[in-house]
Amino acid sequence: MALTPRDLDLPLRAALATIVDEGVASKKRLRDEIRTLHRAADITADLVIRQFEKTEAILARFQSTSAQLQAVLDAASQIAIIATDPDGVITLFNRGAEWMLGYRAEEVTGCLTPLDLLDAEEVAARGCAIASGDGPPLDGMALFAHIAKAWHGGTQEWIYHRKDGRGIPVSLSITALQGVERGQEGFLWVAMDITTLKQAEEQLRRGNEELQRLDKLKSDLLSSVSHELRTPLTSIRGFAQLIRREFDRSFAAAPEDDAKRRAKSQRIQENLEIILTESERLTRLINTVLDLAKIESGRIEWHMTRFPLQEAIQQAVNAVQGQFATLPGVALETHLPQAPLMVEADKDRLVQVLVNLLNNAAKFITAGHVRVAAHALADGMLRVDVEDTGCGFPQDQAESIFDKFQQVRRDDTLVDKPHGTGLGLSICKEIVHHHRGRIWANSEPGRGSVFSFTLPLCAPFEPAIPETRVPIPLTLDQTSPAPADASPQAPVIHGPSGSLVLVIDDDPNVCAYLDLLFQEQGYRVMVANNGQEGLDLARQHHPHLITLDLAMPVLDGRQAMTRLHQDPQLSRIPVVILSAMPDFDQVGGAVAMSKPIDEQRLLHSMRLLLSDTRDGETLPCLVLNEPISLEAHRLPAVIRLGDVTLCSREELIRQVQEGFRGLVTVPGEALPYVDRDFWEQIAALDILILPAEPTTEKE
Repeated sequence: MALTPRDLDLPLRAALATIVDEGVASKKRLRDEIRTLHRAADITADLVIRQFEKTEAILARFQSTSAQLQAVLDAASQIAIIATDPDGVITLFNRGAEWMLGYRAEEVTGCLTPLDLLDAEEVAARGCAIASGDGPPLDGMALFAHIAKAWHGGTQEWIYHRKDGRGIPVSLSITALQGVERGQEGFLWVAMDITTLKQAEEQLRRGNEELQRLDKLKSDLLSSVSHELRTPLTSIRGFAQLIRREFDRSFAAAPEDDAKRRAKSQRIQENLEIILTESERLTRLINTVLDLAKIESGRIEWHMTRFPLQEAIQQAVNAVQGQFATLPGVALETHLPQAPLMVEADKDRLVQVLVNLLNNAAKFITAGHVRVAAHALADGMLRVDVEDTGCGFPQDQAESIFDKFQQVRRDDTLVDKPHGTGLGLSICKEIVHHHRGRIWANSEPGRGSVFSFTLPLCAPFEPAIPETRVPIPLTLDQTSPAPADASPQAPVIHGPSGSLVLVIDDDPNVCAYLDLLFQEQGYRVMVANNGQEGLDLARQHHPHLITLDLAMPVLDGRQAMTRLHQDPQLSRIPVVILSAMPDFDQVGGAVAMSKPIDEQRLLHSMRLLLSDTRDGETLPCLVLNEPISLEAHRLPAVIRLGDVTLCSREELIRQVQEGFRGLVTVPGEALPYVDRDFWEQIAALDILILPAEPTTEKE
């Protein structure tokens, strides 16, 4: 069938209509998309504007913070702050670094490292010092990375070099800077100039050296003055004793003589007694001043031992019996526990404290009692009280009386003006403080005083000290004076008749005194005026005993002592050191005594020594060697020269019962273990109590 034009027009119209519709829809979609894009563009622009504004604000804050940081860095004019990258190249150089080192920041930033500012030799030396094992030394930035890690920002002293080459001591801190993402960002070097501090340290060092020089000068002066005072005191006191004894024997008035002669005789005896009393007082003053000087300068030797406090108290009470014997209206009492109050202390110094406190109490009392009491405290300390019923003093003076040269005063007047230097309580304070204790006083006028001190308490020995104790018969380091009722006549201590004693001393008066004293005891005496002359006489005559001074011309006592020890023929001769020099007891004699000389102690020591050497005989000696084991070097020379037997308690008593005649030695540490029965068994023999630490006889 044939198609007509009309038939063709219908599909075309439909197609065109479809195309038109689709075009319209597409145009609408395009308009919608354009509209959407416009809205998106508006939103994006708004977001960009807002973000830009935020960025500007952040940048402004950053700039402000950066400005503040720079201001802080610039304000730190006394501190050099340097920042570097990990390779050490300087990235920050603040104004303090410019002023300290003389560089401008632009001169060093980006071109120098802190290694250029430090001393190369110092860097190399420190790198070698901290190298581990046999590994290579650290150098360069590896060294400072190690320091930053090891010291964690701590400071070390280094030397920075300025642009002009001058070295500056600085306190330097090196810190590693860590980034959030990239790890280590570099190092921060913060240094402070310590030139002023080092100058102050140098001035302090020089001041200390000057103080040490002056202290040595003071010590030398004290030693010289001590020697110059003690030597004539020895002669004065010695001849006064000789004259008194000779006067009593030959010239003292008899009862039948006329009253005028008896009065003169009594006056002469009183004058001699005054000379002796005043010489003893002057000796105590010298000893006190020297003691205080030694304690304050730290040059005193402390012999710390462990012992029951009761022993020190008993020794101190024995030492002051003579003084209290002149106070018949005063009772001296002790209230002590049975259980041992063990302390670790210098026994001699602790006795000195107690003697000073007891002597102090005796000065201010005429009737009543002086009581020494001791007890343990709950805090591991012990307390000692020295109580008196004397005149007392105002409590507001309780602290000042422990100062040097202070005494109790009432209304600006010394109470009864007691004799003394005002140094005794000061020495007590120094000694107690050295033993980690404290000392104080409580008092009320008219009601008496209580002086108290504390000491650390040690664990007691086992077994405990027996309930009944007997007095110690004899100690080499005994410091007690003679009893008040001792006779003024010549000491009744005689050594082997005819023993030859060599006196070596450069002072003719001391030689004359010792010559008369020893002849009075039946000894033969030879005198030498210096060490060399003494050695020559010793080699020619082989004396049984030598007394030796230290400060002498030609050859002093120390050199003479060394040569005596080195000579096989003279080394066994016992030597008694008699000197006014410091450290006289460190020279090595069998016995050492300070001038002025205590006649009783000197003659007693000589008797022991001479009984050991007379005619080549040896002194038999039994040494108690349980429960404390005693080593041979602890024995003093007087014992080591003899025939020594170390034995148990039972063996010692057995030998005594079988007729042993000689010397019995008891170590101080063994005293808590021996009882009354032991002392009664050996009471008829010479007994030596050996101190807990090796000491020599001294004032």
